[in-house]
Amino acid sequence: MYGLSKIEHPLDERLVNKEQAAVLMGRSITAVMKYLNTGRLTRYDLNGHCLFFDRREVEILAAEIHSGNVTRR
Repeated sequence: MYGLSKIEHPLDERLVNKEQAAVLMGRSITAVMKYLNTGRLTRYDLNGHCLFFDRREVEILAAEIHSGNVTRR
């Protein structure tokens, strides 16, 4: 099973919160939320209160950002 798959366990080590995602991407939390709202990131909720992102998805987006393929919005 290769590629991105849904994360079943809500406390999976592959999940990062919005603050961690911002650090990985070198962007603000506001920018992370914009990427979420534009469909660039997938959200994973824990009881509707805690917001997480798949670390692999964040790292892929971070690589695009750092290569200059993604502009700030």
